Amino acid sequence: MPRRLTAPAFVLAALSLVAGPALAADPATHALPSPAWAVEFGIANASLTSFDGATISLRRQKSPHAAWRYGLSVSASTSKNDQERTASQSTQTSNDVLNTSSSNLALSVTRLTFPAPDAVVRPWFGAGLELGWSASKYERSTVYRDQNGGFDGSQGYEDRNHGPSAALMGLFGLEWNASDRFAIHAQYGQAVRYRRLFYEYDEHQVYTGGSSDYHREGPMSEWSTYGVSARAGVSVFW
Repeated sequence: MPRRLTAPAFVLAALSLVAGPALAADPATHALPSPAWAVEFGIANASLTSFDGATISLRRQKSPHAAWRYGLSVSASTSKNDQERTASQSTQTSNDVLNTSSSNLALSVTRLTFPAPDAVVRPWFGAGLELGWSASKYERSTVYRDQNGGFDGSQGYEDRNHGPSAALMGLFGLEWNASDRFAIHAQYGQAVRYRRLFYEYDEHQVYTGGSSDYHREGPMSEWSTYGVSARAGVSVFW
């Protein structure tokens, strides 16, 4: 199945197409202001119920070739799914309700390097550290009914976790000057992350003749690698 190109990824691809000719453009026309400050804002894959991330950053352009960027990022998502099904080789039916939610807050500092700061479309590379806090919840409930529609049992469980994280990021991006003080940028990257989470798991069952409950909780640590969501944004210099 062809993969749908998201808006930030489209911007990154479009800037890449013009990057070659742009690198040879008149350097005086689109010189990167420095020393200078910039406010940046970027967003990735937004919808009514989720967005992969929105970031507001303060950037200090120390020289034409180097900058520091300090960012605050937030992301959130929610989903709900309701499904009715018939058990295999049985007259029993069930109704499943699935709810998921997650949120993340992160602070980051990134060192940006511009190998061609005078180009119209400037490629850049970045390395940074991100400290975050995340929380997620997964909840599922199932109600079983017999062939006459009568109650025949239920099962529900909820899995929750929250805790801090630290990640090392490697980034690549392109930036295009729309004017001397305004630029459009896009970026993508990879990261390795360590998370220290506290989790809670609850399960409740009701069946003919009784019920049962189960609870488990405790700390959990994990290492993971992930792709930093492609995102597009704007920069305003002063």
